Amino acid sequence: MGLATVALSDPTVTRHPGVARFASIEAWLHTEIRGWTLADTIDDRGFATLLDAAQEQLSDLAADGRVAFDVSALFVSGSAA
Repeated sequence: MGLATVALSDPTVTRHPGVARFASIEAWLHTEIRGWTLADTIDDRGFATLLDAAQEQLSDLAADGRVAFDVSALFVSGSAA
């Protein structure tokens, strides 16, 4: 059930900041792409192409080979209407 289908009275959205950390650009892309986003649509060759481009274009995000960046999670709470 998606949030758009739930009627809440007095909904509250709370942002929780955090940091995403990955051992490498490859680990990050594997999680994001193979883990869920394109898991059913990208083949090994497509993933390799994407990884090559990411390692070239995103290398400034990888300190000592590791990747870390700020992220936030949004939590919605309320009472069922």
